[in-house]
Parts: sequence; C-alpha cells; structure tokens
Amino acid sequence: MLGSLFLLVAFSDSDRLSGKHAILRLLLLGIIAGGMHLSRADGILWLAAALALVGWESINQYKHQVDKPTAQRLWLAGKTLLGLLVGYGLVMGSWYARNITLYGSLFSPGGAKTLWLTNYDQTFSYPASQLTWQAWAAQGLGTLVTHWWDALVWNLKNALAVQGGVFLFLLILPGLWALRKEKVVRFAMLMWLVTLAIMTFVFPFAGEQGGFLHSGSAIQPVLWAAVPFGLQAFVNLGVRLRHWNANKSWPVFAAGVAGLCVLFTLAIFWSRVVGSDPSQPVWSQSDRQYMAITLALQELGAGPEQRVLVNNPPGYNLASGGEALVIPDGDVATLLAVARRYGANYLVLEPNHVTGLNDLYKHPGSIPGLVYLKNIWGTVFIYRIPTGTN
Repeated sequence: MLGSLFLLVAFSDSDRLSGKHAILRLLLLGIIAGGMHLSRADGILWLAAALALVGWESINQYKHQVDKPTAQRLWLAGKTLLGLLVGYGLVMGSWYARNITLYGSLFSPGGAKTLWLTNYDQTFSYPASQLTWQAWAAQGLGTLVTHWWDALVWNLKNALAVQGGVFLFLLILPGLWALRKEKVVRFAMLMWLVTLAIMTFVFPFAGEQGGFLHSGSAIQPVLWAAVPFGLQAFVNLGVRLRHWNANKSWPVFAAGVAGLCVLFTLAIFWSRVVGSDPSQPVWSQSDRQYMAITLALQELGAGPEQRVLVNNPPGYNLASGGEALVIPDGDVATLLAVARRYGANYLVLEPNHVTGLNDLYKHPGSIPGLVYLKNIWGTVFIYRIPTGTN
C-alpha cells in the first residue's frame, strides 16, 4: 500500500517534484517514506530513493532558474528537500528519540551486526559481540559466494512463484517491456533490482527466509499493473501470427487470467489458512499450540509473571499474555547465560530449535541448570530453570 502511494505521489504532476504544490507533495512523500521505514528496517531505502528523486529535481530546478539570485535559487531548491525530511521526521522522529533514550544512538547497536551473520540462526546470537567483520571474513570467499548464490536462487524463485504468481510472470515481463519508457516503471524496476541486490549480497539469510518478498511488496502493484499490457502484447502476437480476432480474444484471455488468479488464491488460502480440518484451521495452529503450552506451564506452577524461553516469543505472548524470550543460537551454556541475564524461569523446547540444543531435544532429561518437567504431544519438552541458575 505504501509503495503504491509513494509512486503515485512521486510521479504525479508530469513526474515533477517541483511547482506550486511541491512542499505539500514532498511533505506527504516524506510521511510515506517514514511509514515504509517504520514498517520494515529496509524501508529506509525508500527515503534514500526519495532524496535521490528530489535531489535530482532540485538540481534541475536550480539550473533552470538563471534569472533569479543565487540565494533564492538555493532556497527554492533546498526547501523541497526540507519538506521531505520534515515529513519523514513526523513519522520516524519519535522512534529515533526512543532509540537515543535507550541506546544513545539513532539506531539499535545490534542492527548493524546482522551484516556479519554466517548463518540464519545467528540472528539470535548471544552475546551479539561475537558477530564481527573478522568472523564473517574468516569464512573465505568460496563460502561467501555459496551463500550469495543460494540467496540469489531462492530470491529469483520467489520472484517467479510469488511476485510473478507463476503464470502471471509470463505476462509481467512483456508488460514491463511495453512500459519501459514510463519513468515510474523504470524507477520501480531499479528499486526491485536494488532490493534484490541487498537481500542477496548484504542480507542473504534474511533475504532467502522471506525478507526479499516482504521488501519487494512495495513494488508488487507495478508488477500487477503490467499484466494487462503483457496480455495485450500476447493478443497482438496472436492477431499477427494466428489471425485472431482481437475484439473476441481479449475478453476471453482476460477472463481466463482473472479466473486463474481466483483459483490460485482460493487453493492457497485453503491450504495455508483452512487446511484439511476446517474446525482446526492451519492459520491458528501455532496459537492453539501455545495456548496448550501455557496451560501446561500453569499446571506445573508457572505464574503469569515468570518469563519463558521459547522459539516464538510474539506467538507465545499473543496466546498467553506472558513474557517470553527467544531461545538464543548456541548450546546449553548460552541458553543459561541468557536465562541468568533476563530472568527466565522456564524453557519450552520445540521441534524447530537451534542445532546447539539437538542433544537436549533428542534425549530429554534433567541436567545441571535445567530440570526436566514434562513433554507435550511427544514433540515439545518443558524444563524449569532453577532460581539459583538465575
């Protein structure tokens, strides 16, 4: 939604970011860019894109106002940038103030460390100080290239299957080609390439885990908008090669494309949301599991004020209302260090766990620092972390 608004605002009024209503438009564009950044960390790319667009327009504006004094030309060129930054600050200003209060800096100190991940599980490393450029570089060029290649393959597969909807991809490409002279399309495709590059070479593990799809959603409306133009090119080809009747072919194929989209949507919705048992929908399976885990913890004497180490803290909190921490990447010693620092009282070990806890999961039982309490469904194991451990 925000990506669509960004493009509509940035490329309306004959694609110009100057003129009578420039300040209001730039203020709105800044607000939209702020919303994109607030929704996702990589949304700051769209602020950079907005600054580039406005900067280019400001330079052109400055060059073409040779009849005005230099100071006035600079003010006219600079006030559009100011409007953009004010709009952005209206949204993100309070968040930056919060960060300064908590961390003494504009950004979380752990954010930049995600540059040095060597696998996805390290997203939950403790302590974060072990994520360094030296450790990242020590992997060697061959390993880095392998990570980049794997991320690129996954991202392109997702582009084909999800962004392109499999069959729509065949219409999106010719549609984009037909619209290649449109500035908004050129800009959107540049942002798509930039997003692909960042989610492949800078954040490969986040990219292949879905980050590329989420970031690329800002450009998705342009891909959909290209479909009718691609379909028109397909019909035109049929008219030229097969002597189709354009007036009859267009509504038939348009209805077919729309019908396929509906069928795909219903099929995916049924498999991902409803599932084989409508009374136990797949969509809420995790919520039901954490509600059951919460009841088990209550039966074991856990109070609402006691913190739990789990695989999915937001899911646990949503189901129980209790506080939870993510299980860190590492072994039992790392887990106990986190428990001591943050006052965790229980551990819920699920099938999806870090490799360092494989032995604990395969052979459940009490060990120093962890008291085995119960298993649920034979796949989830609950441990108590004695107070002395904390």
